[in-house]
Amino acid sequence: PSQLLAESSLLELGCGLGVPGMIASKYLGTKYVLLTDQESIMSQLTKNLQTNDFQCCGHPNVEEEEEDSPTTTTPPPPTNNMIQAAPLDWSREGVQSLVKDKQSFLSNHSSSFDIVLNCDCIYEPLYGKSWKLLVEVLEECLRQNPHCICLTSVERRVADGIDDFCHMLSSSPVVSKVECVWEDVPYKIQIYQAFGINSRLLLES
Repeated sequence: PSQLLAESSLLELGCGLGVPGMIASKYLGTKYVLLTDQESIMSQLTKNLQTNDFQCCGHPNVEEEEEDSPTTTTPPPPTNNMIQAAPLDWSREGVQSLVKDKQSFLSNHSSSFDIVLNCDCIYEPLYGKSWKLLVEVLEECLRQNPHCICLTSVERRVADGIDDFCHMLSSSPVVSKVECVWEDVPYKIQIYQAFGINSRLLLES
């Protein structure tokens, strides 16, 4: 997996604070990471990138910190990886526009994203049936790149809507199957992968 990430582009959907994507960039060596969420949280996401020393990693809205700023942590080692943040409307057209806009970052490896990740974005009591829009986004990602690794991390709860999400996604003509590839039973955490044509299994033993 580490060699795969080093040559890959990763799109995180509904990133919130952006923690998974930042870990992928800083500690797993992912070549290009794009964090996406609603326009309203872009300012906070930018601050999170700056706080975690990503101002040198290509985010367009982050200013360099003052040289004499106090620090209590050891800076990360230099990296050639890039991480950015951008708003994304969960729709087929939104993905198409995003990929077109970021083509210069993807052209060295792929015409679309290699890995698409979303974490804790499905819970009907809180988010309603927005998972239907997530299905549309994942479908478009697999349509553009059938080899894309689409991972959905969830916490199982009562009436969460996850089974309906998996059923709808697996019924897509661009998806061969949706499979639980990792599970933590005590904490009720599961990771599902949507497989396109000749998809690669990232979480293999």
